[in-house]
Amino acid sequence: TSAAALLGGVLLFGPMAAIVIGPAIAVVATIKYRNPILRFLFNASNHSIGGLICAALVIVSTLVFNEISPYAQLCYAIVAAAIVYVSTTMLIAGAMSIDQQLPLLSIWMERFRWLGLHYIALGIVAYALIYSYLTSGMLGILFMLVPLLMLRYSQKQYVDRTEAIVLQLRTQNAELIQQAAEISLLNDEILLVLAKALDLRDPYVSEHSHHVALYAELIARELGLATDHVELVRRAGLLHDIGKLGIPEAV
Repeated sequence: TSAAALLGGVLLFGPMAAIVIGPAIAVVATIKYRNPILRFLFNASNHSIGGLICAALVIVSTLVFNEISPYAQLCYAIVAAAIVYVSTTMLIAGAMSIDQQLPLLSIWMERFRWLGLHYIALGIVAYALIYSYLTSGMLGILFMLVPLLMLRYSQKQYVDRTEAIVLQLRTQNAELIQQAAEISLLNDEILLVLAKALDLRDPYVSEHSHHVALYAELIARELGLATDHVELVRRAGLLHDIGKLGIPEAV
C-alpha cells in the first residue's frame, strides 16, 4: 500500500519525490521487520526505480500533471501504478530467483500475479491522495489515510490466509510424495520377488530376469529414452518371463 504514497508524491513533485519517498518506505519496513542493511538497500532502490520510471513517463509526455484534467490525472495514476507493479514485483521475483535457484517467471506467477488488481486500486487511491492534497492540503492527505489503512488491512488478511492455504497444500503434497515413494518401493520389491520366483522355476537360467532387465535398461539409456520410460523397460525386463508361472511343473 505504500505504492499509493509513492505514486502520489512522484506525480505531484517529480523525480525528487521518488528519491526521497523510496528510501523513506524502506526505512519504515526496516524498522518494522528489522531488515538487514542489504535488504534495506534493495527495497530503497526498488521503490526509487519504480518511482523514477513513472516520473520519466510524465516528463516524456511533456505535460504538467497539475494542469491536466482530473480524468487524465486518474488515467496517469492508473498507468503509473501498473508500471510500479511490474517494475517492483519483477525485481523482487528476480532477487528471489537468484536466491532460491528457481525460474523467475514461476516465482512471479505464484507470488505476485494476483497483485495486479490491487495495484490498479492503489493507482485510484494515489489519485485520491493527489486530489485531496490539491484541494485540502495536508488535512486532505490525513483524511485519505483511513481508506488506505483499510486497504492495507484487507490485503494483509488476504495474504495471510493465502499463505496458510499454500502451506497446508505443500504439507499435503509432501505427504503424498512420501506415500508415492513408499508405494513405488513396495512395487519394486514385489517385482523382485516375482523375478526371483521365475528364476527358481528354471535353475538353469540363474538370475536371467535380472540380467535381461539390466541389458534392457542399458539399451534404453543408449537410445536416449526418458527416465520414466527407461524404468518401464527395466521392469518389463524383470517380468518378461512372467508366463512361466502359469506353465505346469510337468511341462
